[in-house]
Amino acid sequence: MKQSILFVNNNLHIGGVQKSLVNLIKLIKDDYDITLYLFNKGGDYIDDLPSSVTVIEATYPLKTLGMSLKEVRKTGFKFTLTKIFFVLVSRILGGKIAISIVMRFAEKLDGFDYAISYQHPGPKNMFYGGTNEFVLRNVSAAQKIGFIHCDFKNFGGDIEYSKKLYDSFDKIAFCSRGCEDTFAEAITGATKKSWVVYNSHDIEDILSKSRQMTKLYNPDDFNVVLISRLTFEKGVDVAIRSIYEYLNHYNRKIHLHIVGDGIDRTKFEALTKELELEANITFYGNQRNPYRFMANANLLLLTSLHEAAPMVFDEAQILNIPILATPTTSSHEMILDRNAGWVCQNSATEISNSLSAIASGKMKRETAWKSHSINQGVSQFITMLKAGKGV
Repeated sequence: MKQSILFVNNNLHIGGVQKSLVNLIKLIKDDYDITLYLFNKGGDYIDDLPSSVTVIEATYPLKTLGMSLKEVRKTGFKFTLTKIFFVLVSRILGGKIAISIVMRFAEKLDGFDYAISYQHPGPKNMFYGGTNEFVLRNVSAAQKIGFIHCDFKNFGGDIEYSKKLYDSFDKIAFCSRGCEDTFAEAITGATKKSWVVYNSHDIEDILSKSRQMTKLYNPDDFNVVLISRLTFEKGVDVAIRSIYEYLNHYNRKIHLHIVGDGIDRTKFEALTKELELEANITFYGNQRNPYRFMANANLLLLTSLHEAAPMVFDEAQILNIPILATPTTSSHEMILDRNAGWVCQNSATEISNSLSAIASGKMKRETAWKSHSINQGVSQFITMLKAGKGV
């Protein structure tokens, strides 16, 4: 008889955490009886789930925790008012208070061998997260595991409150060793029960999609692709300014292709227009298939202020695209240790200089990546499940 796993997440919208979860489920679906509990059964990745997976959607009001304001407005007045109420409670009293109220109305689940919260907590004053609380308070399981996909020192959450939550889990899984290290710095002693479980990837799917309607770029340009949520914490404004500096200091053609969307997109588009870069920067919005934009790129650029273990780093390596990134908790581990590219300081000048050195061939990487198993996360995950509590 297969062991049962309950995964809990907010939704399946386009995002690294959601994509990592779907990939992991696809790779272990034949070995476990899997149930996925979603606060909101929405998002582009919902169609990628194997048919064998049982999907349960939360009821009101917990459902609003997995919905954007745009989604709740489409649902009706009741959901909109509830979402606004909890957003205000979060801003005034803190997200943990709002989530605590919501959990009182959430259903109870039992009968699982493993219950896994796949989403880390959110910033202190945001109505975000809640999967940790749901697993710990509303689920009965032999083992409870919390996943962390963020730079815990810089994610803006309530560290003391988070410590209490993670102390209650039997195991804590981190998507990289750098992610584990920053957590250990923020919460001393909690990593006695920690495991590193790298993100999982559907390699054949990535390769296949990269060949579907592959984006063709001007071969005279140095074509740089940036795939990210469009917010200031992702450093997209710095990337745009680096293109401006590049064009002003170096007599070479360059084009930045930005794939993704987010709350600050209009500000980045306005900055692009202000700097008169419309001919050198293109915004494509969210894409179900970002790989067709990566296939012919000369370089992947990521300029985040902080990251845990971006899925796109592994995806670039699968597609054999070199990477230029700024220092984050896993950039050394995932780029330099693998000869996958370069890391430079997070400033427009440093990025511009690095882009020029790469484009001109002054900065070169070894032809072959260092040995690395992209999908070792699956074996790490299974090993973690089989180990005893707190081992």
